[in-house]
Amino acid sequence: MNHNQLLSMTELTNVNVLLGLFMNPHGRLSRQNFFVGLIVLTALVGVSLFILSFAGLFLRALEFPILTDLVFFTPMFFGAYGFITMSAKRLHDMNLSGWWGMPGLIPIFGTLPMFIILFLIKGSEGDNRYGADPTRFA
Repeated sequence: MNHNQLLSMTELTNVNVLLGLFMNPHGRLSRQNFFVGLIVLTALVGVSLFILSFAGLFLRALEFPILTDLVFFTPMFFGAYGFITMSAKRLHDMNLSGWWGMPGLIPIFGTLPMFIILFLIKGSEGDNRYGADPTRFA
């Protein structure tokens, strides 16, 4: 994945690019790619939950409530992990540690300010300790 420009449709259909975006907490992520990644992640989790809802109905009919909960928990876990990973990369773009995202896990009082920070504050100019400037084109 070229971190120096907006993600293309070709990159968004590449499984390795998506795994790197959602599962690798290293590097930097621009505001634009964070927004695109958030839309893609939300769509993937939503479609997964929609499809798995049919499996959940089947498992509930067979009286396996624990498996039903596990079926729904899995995509939500990966979605939360992907969001935390992308948030850490956005904080890296501001030359901050990803640990600064921890207050964002506090419902309402931490989440809303964190969204404002992640979407509105520009990243640091040029290279920083977390990598190359993601807004600088190659």
